[in-house]
Amino acid sequence: MGTGPVIKIGVDNVDISRFDKILLSNSAFLNRCFTPKEQKYSLSKIDPSPHFAVRFAAKEAVIKALSGFDLFLEHKKIEITNDAKGRPFINYLTDEPSYSNLNTDVSLSHSETSAIAFVVVYR
Repeated sequence: MGTGPVIKIGVDNVDISRFDKILLSNSAFLNRCFTPKEQKYSLSKIDPSPHFAVRFAAKEAVIKALSGFDLFLEHKKIEITNDAKGRPFINYLTDEPSYSNLNTDVSLSHSETSAIAFVVVYR
């Protein structure tokens, strides 16, 4: 019997109001944690806070899942974008070979007050 994929999971929940405050006062945080593409997408929305919050939750969930493989990436090296149908996906912005054989699925959701992301990383 062969072995199946190794699967790791991560989940994170973020209070959206944190990003209301950050957007008013902390552009350094945005530049440290979000790629230009993520900032452009989120800032294009009428209310950018939920979009930043859910992407931050996804990055935290990815970091948690990667830790199961003894891997770590900074927030800005994890990019959450959408495909042509609007489905979110993860880009690892690194040339390190240990990330090339990883597959990652992500689910994002937010209410008026909180954002949640669930991530499955497998190889």
